[in-house]
Amino acid sequence: VLKKVAVFSEGEINAIFTNKKINDELRGYKTPYAATVQDYRNDTVVVERLRQVVTDNFGIVHRFNAIKAKLLNQKHLNYSDRGASVGKLTTKYSFDDSIAKLKNIFGSIDTKYADILEKYIKNGQIDAFPRKGKTGGAFCSSSYTNPTFVLLNHVDSLRSFTTIAHEMGHAFHSELSKSQGPMFNEYSYSLAETASTLFEYIAFDAVVGTLPRKEQVIMLHDKINNSISTIMRQIACFNFELELHNTIREKGFVPKEDIAALHNKHMQAYLGPVYRMIPEDGYMFVSWSHIRRFFYVYSYAYGLIISQAMLRKYRNDPSFWKNIEQFLSAGGKDTPEHILKEIGIDVTKPDFFREGLKAIEDDIDKLESLL
Repeated sequence: VLKKVAVFSEGEINAIFTNKKINDELRGYKTPYAATVQDYRNDTVVVERLRQVVTDNFGIVHRFNAIKAKLLNQKHLNYSDRGASVGKLTTKYSFDDSIAKLKNIFGSIDTKYADILEKYIKNGQIDAFPRKGKTGGAFCSSSYTNPTFVLLNHVDSLRSFTTIAHEMGHAFHSELSKSQGPMFNEYSYSLAETASTLFEYIAFDAVVGTLPRKEQVIMLHDKINNSISTIMRQIACFNFELELHNTIREKGFVPKEDIAALHNKHMQAYLGPVYRMIPEDGYMFVSWSHIRRFFYVYSYAYGLIISQAMLRKYRNDPSFWKNIEQFLSAGGKDTPEHILKEIGIDVTKPDFFREGLKAIEDDIDKLESLL
């Protein structure tokens, strides 16, 4: 279906990428991603290092996907299998159960988080259940002058439980950042996923050990899969997007078949040899909205690696939470790099991102031990 309508997207992509080239030249941006990095107030050297380190470590994904194929009893996997589950979770978490558990988990860190969650429930700031006409997925909407709202589609699953934790991470970040006032309460896009994944993984760690062994395998697999999608897949998308921008700038026009081939080249690079890509897979570019929001995908990888670093420090020293709370209250008062350096996380160090990727390797080790 995507291939059939690709002739439209061929013209659309070439047009908007050419328009981007003209804007960049008028404004003096040296690279296709420079405008986005400046908008997110990041250091270009840090973003380039993030991209390089993650790309150099796609082998972590290859290792995981070999395990995934064995769990699915397959010699090879298709592109459409990248999100496939390896089993069905039978443990159910009702919405009330989820809220009760999260109050205990977050309240054990600081009672203010349980109080905020309770306030949201009482004030109707959480729209919990799916219904006809409601958008799928989950979302947190916040602004300085209006109440924060959390929109969910809770279906009594463990995934729904961790999704509440994820969206409440956004909510906590937004609530505490209001202390910066109307000018600086909005945090950078590159830090938007840091608080959300931090609270999600805190909730995950609190319950995964209580599950039957088989369900621990499924949950851990899904967590690793999500980490890979958030970090490696997004950087693979960045690489695809960058090569496409540069090719259009060089040649003036790139046909849809070549765009599809570039897509497959970069997706194959991160997925590894166990995956078998076919030419039609490349037409995912038609519906991939991320590449129309130029290079914002790096913010996913940046945010998650930082949350992993925070979580590691907190596990080693619970008193580090005061530093995390300082981050949650910082909003956009400074650049992301400076806000993080103030709390003891220096993303400018050459080995920082490689250290952050070790959290995924640790989880893969745990998965192998469970198997």
